[in-house]
Amino acid sequence: TGTCVDANTCLCNDGWFGTTCAVPRCYGILANSSLVCNTVGTCTQPDTCVCNANWKGNQCTVPQCFGVLGNNTAQVCSGRGSCLQPDTCSCQSGYAGTICQTPSCFGISANASNVCNGVGTCTELNTCVCIANWKGPTCSVPQCFGILANNTAQVCSGRGTCTQPDTCVCQPGHKGTICQTPICYGLLANSTNVCSGVGTCIDVDTCLCNANWFGYNCSVTQCFGIMANSTAQVCSGHGQCNSPNQCLCNNGWFGTNCETPRCFG
Repeated sequence: TGTCVDANTCLCNDGWFGTTCAVPRCYGILANSSLVCNTVGTCTQPDTCVCNANWKGNQCTVPQCFGVLGNNTAQVCSGRGSCLQPDTCSCQSGYAGTICQTPSCFGISANASNVCNGVGTCTELNTCVCIANWKGPTCSVPQCFGILANNTAQVCSGRGTCTQPDTCVCQPGHKGTICQTPICYGLLANSTNVCSGVGTCIDVDTCLCNANWFGYNCSVTQCFGIMANSTAQVCSGHGQCNSPNQCLCNNGWFGTNCETPRCFG
């Protein structure tokens, strides 16, 4: 690698140095320097580095992470991090794992059981894919019979809370799958006996009575314009008004309104 031009005097070829021309130079740094070949290789010939394992490039400046070169930014560390040392990924914010393969959704790792409210899959950073009937960015909003739980005016007929998919917890006084059935005085609106059987339960403890029936529970009728519970006047005070305009007369009294007494048979 050189020519002996005088006693103990070598004229080294280009790229070789030292008393005996035994030291090559790689990219401006002598082979016997600790800095040569990026400190992770050996300078064996001028500008020829033999890199340590998992270091690549002319000057051994490119690390390799799990078989992918550090300068292949689209693929190394799953495209979500930087390969700083051999098999050492520095992940972008929101990603974790040996090769930055695990995203997080709203601060929770994709492989945690409670990610996406436990009812969805974290597929990308802050991206939850919810299972059926769960909605919202974090899959925290259930859906009851096609209506979102946070649509309080309509979900569960506006009379309950959607706590799980297709599961309504009804307010007091309402029943039914979607809380559609009110209760009037202990009876469901679809019961034949509700509102004394002569009215319609239109809301909680609210009866809409048929004609000639009155009272909070439609239990009071009238006979000829007088309420049945006005005992001193209804049916002339001589009978019971049990149905609209139907007097049941006391013994000894007759007539539509029990207005006619009977004497001696």
